[in-house]
Amino acid sequence: EIELLINSYTTNVLSYVNFLEAVRQYSADTKLFYAASSLIFGNPSKPKQNENTIFDPKSIYSLTKYSGLKLSEYFREQYSLFISVGILYNHESHLRPVNFVSKKIVKTAVEIKNNIKNKLHIGNIDADIDWGYAGDFVEAFVKILSCEKPDNFIVSTGQTYKLKNFIIYVFSYLDLDWKKHVVIDENLLTRKSINNLCGDNKKISEITGWRPKHNLEDLAKLMVDKEIE
Repeated sequence: EIELLINSYTTNVLSYVNFLEAVRQYSADTKLFYAASSLIFGNPSKPKQNENTIFDPKSIYSLTKYSGLKLSEYFREQYSLFISVGILYNHESHLRPVNFVSKKIVKTAVEIKNNIKNKLHIGNIDADIDWGYAGDFVEAFVKILSCEKPDNFIVSTGQTYKLKNFIIYVFSYLDLDWKKHVVIDENLLTRKSINNLCGDNKKISEITGWRPKHNLEDLAKLMVDKEIE
């Protein structure tokens, strides 16, 4: 626990302060984007979160991400720097390491298709997730930095899907029956249950015109194609 705290603090707070100080002292015209996390909302009572939702981080990671957001606001207000924050919801791509559930699902499904494995062990297929394609999110970052003024923005798809939906899309694209291969294993659940997070992306849409281009089925197909390559 202490090692996790130290690593997360070093990455998301201490290292970030060095960037902020470098901009303040040597490059005040630089535009800086900070990637925060939707986990800073903790267990929100409302079904959708926006930029005015109360922050209530419940984990070490979210605490350090919250600290990064507040540091961004401080340097923005105190030194008139262009520092914008994206409060990011799940964004997936084929570049995810295998310890991420989306990559695990895709990699295992392709291995099943190739007769290397036969089963996918998963913890909770009913988890609701607001997730999109990382490539779409990067376009949002560019639009945020192209704004006239720096600000905080929710970056999300604005809707949730069950993990089961992603599994169905992946296996169907590979012409596999997911019910024959997916094993529910509660021993794989490592995170305490939290309220489902879903971001209200109205602000970024209205100000920048950004909307995600890919839906969950698109994401599944893209990740499978890249895994096969």
